[in-house]
Amino acid sequence: MKTATLALPAPETLLASALYLMTNHARTRCPLVTRMIAQQLLHLANHPSESVSPQLRAVCENLAEQWNDASQIASASILPAASKGALLH
Repeated sequence: MKTATLALPAPETLLASALYLMTNHARTRCPLVTRMIAQQLLHLANHPSESVSPQLRAVCENLAEQWNDASQIASASILPAASKGALLH
């Protein structure tokens, strides 16, 4: 049985998506968007296309780590509020 392989979007599409998410994050400060930004940048850093330069890969990898750290901090700040019953279900 063959397993399906998912093709990554073009590098330009991933970059455009990351920029869109960053703009959205600037408006909303949503922690989920923070994690999505980190994922998009990591996908771009690891993209198989040769059109992604080593410099861009390095920048995206570094930024993905920073956004991931920010995501973890944001998630940690939500958990104490949730434990006090501050979130509605």
